[in-house]
Amino acid sequence: MPTTQSKSFSFVDIALLSFVSLGWGVSFPVIKLGLEDYPPITFRALSIVLGIIALGIFLRARGQSLTIPPPELKKLFAISQINLTAWQMGLLYGIILVGASRAAIVGYTMPVWAFVASVVIYKAPINARGVIGVTLVLLAVACLTLNDFSQFLAAPAGLLILIGAAMSWGTGTAMIRNTPLTITNESMAFWALICTLPAYAILTYTLESHLWRWPNFTEAWTIAYGGLITFSFCYIVWYRLSRRLPPEVSSLSIMLAPVIGVISSAVAVGEQVSVLDWLALSLIIVAMGVVLLPARLLGLGRR
Repeated sequence: MPTTQSKSFSFVDIALLSFVSLGWGVSFPVIKLGLEDYPPITFRALSIVLGIIALGIFLRARGQSLTIPPPELKKLFAISQINLTAWQMGLLYGIILVGASRAAIVGYTMPVWAFVASVVIYKAPINARGVIGVTLVLLAVACLTLNDFSQFLAAPAGLLILIGAAMSWGTGTAMIRNTPLTITNESMAFWALICTLPAYAILTYTLESHLWRWPNFTEAWTIAYGGLITFSFCYIVWYRLSRRLPPEVSSLSIMLAPVIGVISSAVAVGEQVSVLDWLALSLIIVAMGVVLLPARLLGLGRR
């Protein structure tokens, strides 16, 4: 579908994008709170179901068709296992193992991995932006590793899972960009969430059915947050505004999310953030800026 971008934006636009950054950033400590004693796959599955319902109601209320051609559904199903299922699974277990603040830092390396996937899978040209971005991400990961090297050697799984999850999200993003789909972005988000349900249903039944129970108050509102904020409100606002506003505006708003994630994790769940954590976060933000912001703002030529 054709899209247009406006060179001007209103206070309402900035406010909405700020809410998106806040909503996605705060989601990290929210997940941490919800997973204290609740089975993680079931936790996310319930949020996704709620998000599907909320998105469906919103799109139908706007009179938007939810029809998707079967060939496109087949393509989207395959992409969603990488872009959503693997990402969300890795994020859940990464937060459990290394904490919400570090998950926010590593998770937002995804734009750089999208660049890498575009080069590896779709033979996109290697350019200065990609090389700089990847280098900064590797330096950030080194900072996180050195922050407590003995702990990393004893239990490296958490950080490695998060890196793999971010790679999955980035790879799925590259696949979406290179897969022609006729449906709107909002409908794509709706169907992509539906496409994750079979995997969640199988995994939660196989691994967690003996742990099923009604969530308590904290677990219930964190599940609701995931469904209504993370998977519906933020998706809707992001897709609508990112198509209309200049790319530097939408990119900068996303770059705020990991900062909010780190700060809110320290405040809400009492996680300690070290100097090396802040250094890693700074490197990730610079990497995101190099990859996401228009080249004309960075002095890196047209690419």
